[in-house]
Amino acid sequence: MDNETLTLRPVSVALQAALPAWQQRLAIGLGLATLLVVAAMTLQLVAISRELGASWDQLLAGLAERKSDLAGAVLCALIMLGQWVYRSASSRRERLELRDGALRYRSPFGGALNRLFPDWQIRIADIRSARIVTPRIALFRNEPVLELRAGTQRRRIRLLGWTDPSAIDPKEALGLQRNPRRRQHWAAQREAMLPYLRRLGVRIQGDIAAPDAMHGRTGFDLAGNRASHAALFVLFGAGLYFLLDTFFINSETYVEPPDLSGFVAVAVATAAVTLVVLRKARVPVLEATVLGALLGVAVGAAGYPLLLRVNQLTSAGSIGHDYMRAEGLRFIPRDQALPEIVFSENEDYWTQFPAETVHRFQLRTGALGFYQIDMAPIWQDMRRFYQRSG
Repeated sequence: MDNETLTLRPVSVALQAALPAWQQRLAIGLGLATLLVVAAMTLQLVAISRELGASWDQLLAGLAERKSDLAGAVLCALIMLGQWVYRSASSRRERLELRDGALRYRSPFGGALNRLFPDWQIRIADIRSARIVTPRIALFRNEPVLELRAGTQRRRIRLLGWTDPSAIDPKEALGLQRNPRRRQHWAAQREAMLPYLRRLGVRIQGDIAAPDAMHGRTGFDLAGNRASHAALFVLFGAGLYFLLDTFFINSETYVEPPDLSGFVAVAVATAAVTLVVLRKARVPVLEATVLGALLGVAVGAAGYPLLLRVNQLTSAGSIGHDYMRAEGLRFIPRDQALPEIVFSENEDYWTQFPAETVHRFQLRTGALGFYQIDMAPIWQDMRRFYQRSG
């Protein structure tokens, strides 16, 4: 029995490897494309945060003064790159091997990184206790974990996180990747480590319950429920609209900061309605609460650029108005019916102008009654200023 060999791979890696070659290449291409898009959006947001517009030369001109923004962008890129490196290394190296009377873990990393994520080994004969626990608070909450104690070692292994690659039918690999609930049932039915250890005489306390019985559930397939699927679609759409229209498309913004209480009220109402609808559709409380809260935040945030669009579409067009620079970053209109304008950033740009100099700003007002300013001409002049100043 000691000569019996079992090699387990991470479930996600094994399912990916079981896909046809064209699907694997497509997944890699989509992942790289997503990385490039997120990196580009992050760098563009750095530029826009300076109110300089969205061009790359503006970004480069401002990076020297915005080191913290640059550090944030680099950190995001490094995190995503690290995830890709880990996944790539795991697909080549990471595995659990049960052979020669020992349980061996092979880290995804070799060389110097192996010191941070080392390989380890436990002899089956040295195991003093083995039990299955189901943590309530963990990264993989409610999933069964095998806890082994051997001498001074204590190891915890996610039982549903490993599988025998030979047990995977290539025809069902894609479906298992897309459906977390089905994947958990599949992994529980094909779990191979416990039978192997028991055949070697290891007494294991507890067993894997059916996935639905693990403290009520191990997870809920949001995409498999019509109501939660629709909520996810709205969440993605609202979030994407907020990001694109706020930071990339619309160059106009509020002259006076809007009352945020209205957006908060919309967010709370959306979250409450979503929670009720999802619970009626039999979505579990935790998932319904989290999804409702996220959807509320997304819809409330989307209202910020949406009001600008409505006001813009119902206006007669933008009109140039003369403003005189007062103290600080404050500008006073010549037409007393117009609101004052106070800029919050780029003090070095605005203070180049002497007090009482006159500036012409493009403003509009529509059916919603507030004024909004077109920042595009200002951003263009700012770019020229920062390029001249280096």
